[in-house]
Amino acid sequence: MFVHGQASQDAYAVWFSPFADQAFRAAPPGVGAEIRKRLQEIALVAGPLSSEAADRINSTLRLEIAGYIVTYVLSDSDRALTVMSITRFTSQGAAANQ
Repeated sequence: MFVHGQASQDAYAVWFSPFADQAFRAAPPGVGAEIRKRLQEIALVAGPLSSEAADRINSTLRLEIAGYIVTYVLSDSDRALTVMSITRFTSQGAAANQ
């Protein structure tokens, strides 16, 4: 795991899997900055109430950030947000409704 910082002492740490770290580093600088900002915002508010259900069912959460789908897991026991993957997202637009 690669640690990408902790916004404050009370915030969850943000960890990246090797696969996600590679994709994060390959993203354009502006996109990387936006992804980092949004993940740190989530890490600041994550806590026992927000991750209790995720810990029980080991669920992977998804979020679209700057045209990328970011999948992550919150762990209250580790006090960490672990990014599992970052994938470029292309909207299907009108074709998706056909």
